[in-house]
Amino acid sequence: MTELMAIHNIIGTSQRRVDAWGKVTGRAKFAEDKGWLDALTYYRSLYVKGYLRKDLLTANDSFQLFLQGKGAMWPAVTSFLADAEKTLGADCGVLMPPEMVVGAKLQNSCIGGPGQSLVVAKNSKTPKVAAKLLSFLNSKAEVLASQKVHSYPILRTDITLQELGWTEGSNIAKIYPYSKTYNYWVDNLLTSGPATVFYSRTGLVAVGKLTPLQLAQEMDAAVGQ
Repeated sequence: MTELMAIHNIIGTSQRRVDAWGKVTGRAKFAEDKGWLDALTYYRSLYVKGYLRKDLLTANDSFQLFLQGKGAMWPAVTSFLADAEKTLGADCGVLMPPEMVVGAKLQNSCIGGPGQSLVVAKNSKTPKVAAKLLSFLNSKAEVLASQKVHSYPILRTDITLQELGWTEGSNIAKIYPYSKTYNYWVDNLLTSGPATVFYSRTGLVAVGKLTPLQLAQEMDAAVGQ
């Protein structure tokens, strides 16, 4: 079966919270974060074992190859699920990544960015009106209405699978329990310096052109840039 992994970023599954804000302000070091270094080491091992594409540094068509049945797994957010199911049909499934760290504080969890978050700006001229809008958008009635346009795991606890209209045993229904132990990876706290290094240089760790420590040190050096 071709599996669609319901996670945002397999590299992010160090299974523990990190002091991201401390790192981007220079008060903590990426190079001293064992969880981050271990995750990068694991990332490299996937490439060495042949689980990742050999041309990952230049490839930009991985999802298309996955839809053609030429890939075993694709790490993605749930917005990719509909297209995968439409193309692959019954050959598309979802799974939770296995535990990676023995004794980790966070168990049975997946990590992803808060892509559906809504916040009120601190300099808003009408914060009370903005808060009312957010309250409306997250109301039970509005959440149910939005599900008719796009299915995604919800965080409200007063809505059943039956109300959502999801078929028991379907992929989206299988994802639903994952949201109960979802851990937000605060990637938006990466300032431009470390983020630029992360997005442009992490692939070099996979192919062996950078060590995990070297990448982490480059991210530390980019703090404040």
